[in-house]
Amino acid sequence: MPATLAEPDLFTGEQSLVLEGVGWDQYVTINDAFPDRRGLRMIYNDGSLTLLTLSRRHDWFADQLDTIVKA
Repeated sequence: MPATLAEPDLFTGEQSLVLEGVGWDQYVTINDAFPDRRGLRMIYNDGSLTLLTLSRRHDWFADQLDTIVKA
C-alpha cells in the first residue's frame, strides 16, 4: 500500500495522506477504527484513500455557516 504525504497547506493548515491500493474492506476497517474522528476526513475513491486533517480555520467557517443556517 504505497503512501504519499502531501506538504501541509500553509494557508489552511490542512495536511493529507494518500494511500493507494486500498480495498473496500480495508477502507471499512480503517473507517471503523476511528469512530470519533473530529478533525479527520476520509475520502475513498477507486482504491485510493485520502486522510485529511481539518484546520481550526475550517472549523471556524463551518461554525459560521451553521449559525447562518440556524438564523
